[in-house]
Formats: sequence, C-alpha cells, structure tokens
Amino acid sequence: MANKNYYLSIKDELIKIIERNKSKEIDTLPSENLLAVRLGFSRPTIRKALAELQNEGLIVTVKGRNTRICFQVKKPKFERLALIIPHQHGFSDLLIKNITKICHDKNIAVSVMLSLNNINVETDCLDSARKLKCDGLIIMPSDDSIYSKAFSQALPKIPTVFVDRNLPDQNLPFVSTNHFEMGFKAAEYLCRNHTDIAIISFPKTLSSSKERVNGYLDAIKKFQPNSKDYFIHLSHHYIIAKRDPLIERITRHLKENEKITAIISNSGDEFAIISLAASLSNRKFEFALFDNNNVELETINAVKCVRICQDSEQIAETVVNVLLEANANSKNEAKNIIIPPICHFHD
Repeated sequence: MANKNYYLSIKDELIKIIERNKSKEIDTLPSENLLAVRLGFSRPTIRKALAELQNEGLIVTVKGRNTRICFQVKKPKFERLALIIPHQHGFSDLLIKNITKICHDKNIAVSVMLSLNNINVETDCLDSARKLKCDGLIIMPSDDSIYSKAFSQALPKIPTVFVDRNLPDQNLPFVSTNHFEMGFKAAEYLCRNHTDIAIISFPKTLSSSKERVNGYLDAIKKFQPNSKDYFIHLSHHYIIAKRDPLIERITRHLKENEKITAIISNSGDEFAIISLAASLSNRKFEFALFDNNNVELETINAVKCVRICQDSEQIAETVVNVLLEANANSKNEAKNIIIPPICHFHD
C-alpha cells in the first residue's frame, strides 16, 4: 500500500510539471536517476510512475546515447476554418487570396462565406461554419452597426478572430491596419499643397471608417487649422450597386464647395472618384485613395493620386497565426494587433 501511495505521489508531481510545460511541443524531464534523488524515491518506483504516464500518452521515452524523457504534447487538430467576409473585391479579395494561400501551405482548408454586408446573412454564415465543423473563424464584421444577442449566441465556441473591423463587446482577438494612421497620413500629405480637403466616407459607425475620419480630422487640425471640414457621407450599399445618384451627390457637393482642391476617398472602391473626375472637366483634384491595390496609379487619367493601402499579406499571416495560437491554447484571448499601412506617395 505504501509503494502505491509513493507511486501516485510521483505521478501527480510529474503531471504538474507536464501541465506547466504543455505549450511546448517537446521538452525534457530529468533522468530516472535525477528524479529518484530529487523526489527521494527508488528508481523502480520512479520507473513505474513514468511507465504509467507513457501508457496514458502524456510522455514518450526517446532512447539514444543518453536516455531521456520527453513530453508529448497533444495539440488539437486544425483542419478547416471559415472566412466570413462582406464581399470579394478590393482589399477583401486580397485578404481572401492571402489567407487561402497561407492555409494551403499549412494543409488547412478554407471555406469562404460572403455576408454581403448583412448581419442576417452573416449569422447564417456562422450556422454554416458550425455545420461544416470548422475549427476556427476569421470574421470581417458586416457594415451593420448593431450586433444583436442572436449574433453573439450564434458564434460557435471555437477560436475566432475579427479582422479590419472590431466588435469590442465580443471580447475576442482583433487584427487590423492602423486606420487612424491611414487617415492622418493622407491628410498630412495633401495639406502640403492644399488648404481645403474633403473626405468621402462611409458612416462613422464602422470602426475602420471612424478611425480614418479621426485621423483626417487630427491632421487637418494640425496642418490646416483654419480650414473647414468637408464631409461627404456614403452608404456602402450605393458603392456595391454602383448607382448613379452617388456620383450626382458627390458632384453637387463639390460644385457647392468650390474651394475644395483635394479629396480623400475613405473606401476601397475607386470607381466613384474616377467617374467624378471625368465628369468635372473644368476642375482637377488631387486624390488620396485607400486600398486600391489592384489599380495602377498611372491608369487613372486626368487626376493626380496618392495611395495608402492595407498590408494584406501581413494581416493575413497575423490573423492565421493568432487563430492557430488560440487553437493550441484552447482559448481565445482578447488582444488587438495593429499593422502599419503601406503608403505610395509622389516623389
């Protein structure tokens, strides 16, 4: 009976050591001789405890020149993730391609689901991810500003990361570009040659749009303190549908504010800006565009443009790594990781 109690005591002590090191793929335990000395038990008793742990799959004995004991940490499998994203163009398209490539290299399947900027569709996507038994979620939240309890309840209990737009109430990891810096740098650059700068922006309910607008305001206040703030608010649904009333509204606003000589487009959709520039033959503007990674600057005729882009490759890599880390640790830790933007300015 005494030997049995000794054996259980040793086993419990070794399990504590294993638990403290479970985040490491391989680590070593002391040799049987050292364990016998440190724990004050005979080698046969130590050997019995180690044999039991090996039978349970907690350790494995690796024999070589010097016999040693190694941890065998069993990490959860990660075979499929769901990428829920509003649409498949611009920055979103680059993000899809980069995440898919990274996951392919890691033998992870990716199920891309389009939410169409609709929270109800987004909730359906969450249900689909559950049915597909996905091991993790990457979500770029839709443009709806109100997230109901139903959405929170629909989130599967699996590793989840938000990208580009944050939902702080969900208390989950978040990876994004420094949107404030994007807005600030765009305005800072244009302030060198312009005193009246407009920003065409989505409603400030989106965290990404809000941060860009805040950056724009801070730069205007710092570099052109006597200038007026010019806002043209857009609905994302107009952008997607490419409706003519949007162009007419922007054109009317600019005609009513003749002092404006530079424009920041707070979106990844350049078609409205190009169409507007073509329609205003009697005026030329300098533009700062965001996220137009697929558009070469020299192809934009009759306007002078600078471009500030999100680093889709770095963001994709970071998002996948955060997801895999959460999976390995079997828990989501709320943390924000901010990636600097890439600026393409004139010489």
